Amino acid sequence: MTDKILGLDIGEDALKAVLAARIMKGVHRVVGASIVPIGETGGLPGALQKLFENPEYRGCTCVTALPARNISFRNLALPFRNEKKIRQTIAFALEPLIHCGIDDVLIDYVTVRTAETSEIFAAAAPKSAVRERLAMLEKQVRVTAPLDIDGITAASRLFGKGTEGGCELLIDIGATRTVAAFVHRGSLIQVRDFDFGGRQTTEALAESWGVGFAEAERRKRREQTGPAAADLPPCASLLAELKRTVDFLSWRGHIERGISRIQTTGGGSLYQPLREELSRAFSAPVFPADLAESSDIVMDPAVRAQWQPAILNQALALATRGHKRGMGLRFSEQDEKFKDAYVRFGGKLRWAAAGLLLFALLGLTDAYLDYRSADVRNTRLKNEITALFKRYNPEAKRIVDPLSQMKAGMMEARKVSQGMDETRPRVRVLDVLRDISALAPTGTELLLSSFTLENNIVTIRGQAGNFDAVDAIKRELAKSKLFGSVTIGATTLLKQGEQVEFDMQLSLKR
Repeated sequence: MTDKILGLDIGEDALKAVLAARIMKGVHRVVGASIVPIGETGGLPGALQKLFENPEYRGCTCVTALPARNISFRNLALPFRNEKKIRQTIAFALEPLIHCGIDDVLIDYVTVRTAETSEIFAAAAPKSAVRERLAMLEKQVRVTAPLDIDGITAASRLFGKGTEGGCELLIDIGATRTVAAFVHRGSLIQVRDFDFGGRQTTEALAESWGVGFAEAERRKRREQTGPAAADLPPCASLLAELKRTVDFLSWRGHIERGISRIQTTGGGSLYQPLREELSRAFSAPVFPADLAESSDIVMDPAVRAQWQPAILNQALALATRGHKRGMGLRFSEQDEKFKDAYVRFGGKLRWAAAGLLLFALLGLTDAYLDYRSADVRNTRLKNEITALFKRYNPEAKRIVDPLSQMKAGMMEARKVSQGMDETRPRVRVLDVLRDISALAPTGTELLLSSFTLENNIVTIRGQAGNFDAVDAIKRELAKSKLFGSVTIGATTLLKQGEQVEFDMQLSLKR
């Protein structure tokens, strides 16, 4: 099912509604249109009730607009082009230029031109006006889209592509108010709201003709010849204000030439002498606008039969407004809720972020201190191990891994103590002592006082009866299967008796 969009133009005298459905990308089909006089229904609430008695209008997405008279428009120049910076600073730039507090308005803007600076056209809408308009429709429609501004949506559709010529002007003349939208090269540069409308024109004609209001309105619609529009005070005032606005825009450099084209809409624009006077005043062609003539608008025959372009242009522009903002200005209370939430919780979030950052820094500091403490302790233990290694292994020339080297030394000492080495792992000290004891000559006095086994060399020191006994011991030990050679070292005759003290080295067989 195609989603339908209701464009609702809330005027001073009537509600204008257009119902459109999107049938393909960029193309809309107009399936309904209504005009409900406000005065005949007892006011705006009654007119809305009557409008939504039509079931086609209920429950759809509604697009409407705020009156331009409620909006403050300002031209600004900001010294940067970055969109983020513009959004962050535009409220501060607008604050001294509007009559109410910055917290009481919603702000939107369009960028007119960017060079060294950005030329901005900004609008500030009171939050109360936005909420009032949204509350008026919330019970009748499914969704209320962001609000536009009277006249700007139609100008966006008419002049959105822009031209290389001068400034283009859309004048929307309602019953009592007139909105003028100035567009230069596809960019909205100014919006003015004037206290002028079809009712003021009719009152001036009634006074000129000397007839009542109703008769003057009837003659005006029949385009009966009357005084020139420039001679009617309300029309003359409107023309003067428009000229002053054009002069202001030229003086500020927003436009290079004057007005190149004027299009009119609204019920008050049906007065032909006013269109002629506008053409003479600005030396520009004036055309009645009809958005239904656009190639992207398809209209049902029943709707075409009752179509009144001057009355329904604004409602049609709202119903066919795309998702892209274009050069329009829009206001959404939903966006402001997010902004309010950020303002409300932003400070708390910043404090929470600062607390988390402090907590993280404290955690990192604690981890670093733990690491440094462990590192200092580890260094101290290494130094103590190195000192112990040097103490018990002074012959070590190179220290790489004291603990491993000490363990290797202890293993080597254990092997030596057991009479084992890498080449003869089965030779034990007990085996050596057994052979010495067994091979010693019988009847020879032999007393061993020292025994060492190191690097496959057994060194014994002892006492024998005489020198011949020492030689006999050597000969017998040489017969052992364990010893490769037996060498007698120093031999000394003791002072008392004939006993001899000797040293003897026995090399183990490999």
